[in-house]
Amino acid sequence: MTTSTESAPRRRRRTAPTADADTPSPKAAAKPKSTSKAKGGDDIFQTAPHQAAFPKAPDMQRGFQTIVKDIFADGYNVLEEWKEIRAAMVINDALSPERLKRAANDQEEISIRAHRLYVVAKVEVSAYMRETEATFGAIRQSAIENLEAQKSSGARTKQITDKDAVSEAARMHPDEWADICTRRERADAMLSQLLRISEAAKSRCYTVSNMMSPGARGV
Repeated sequence: MTTSTESAPRRRRRTAPTADADTPSPKAAAKPKSTSKAKGGDDIFQTAPHQAAFPKAPDMQRGFQTIVKDIFADGYNVLEEWKEIRAAMVINDALSPERLKRAANDQEEISIRAHRLYVVAKVEVSAYMRETEATFGAIRQSAIENLEAQKSSGARTKQITDKDAVSEAARMHPDEWADICTRRERADAMLSQLLRISEAAKSRCYTVSNMMSPGARGV
């Protein structure tokens, strides 16, 4: 099935790719960032293109805008954060009170980073769902139109339900429907996992802090 999505607004922040193991050098990674700035890409409160006819969305109070820009900083490497947070949650050396104190401080920082990763992912997944709606909706609409044609011809008599539309979409376009549904479900599952990691990091922070109390064993 061929679906036209040219009219769908695009919001994806892809002007500055994040660094990873395949990135040749910091200079190469930083280069696209200057291009983004020239286009206004680092202004996350900028009005979307071709929407000048709509009222401009109000800005947040300046201090909060700065915090938002810090949280969603351009070039934030989510993959590197994911790897470092998972590794840092394993405490291998906290045998002395001094090392335990250092571990407690480290775990507090990891907890904050894990929650930041979750909130950044939450916004990204929300945007991803909106962007995939063009494909998801087009396939579903195609199924509804086919069901309505069956009803008009008399081949179908009962009311068209949401369950009918889903079944028909899966029947008419099995590959496309399975692909878009799986992509959206995986995005939701990833967000759920990042929330679980954030909660685990917070719990680990409390656990290590409690180990520092005078009555705790082994301290």
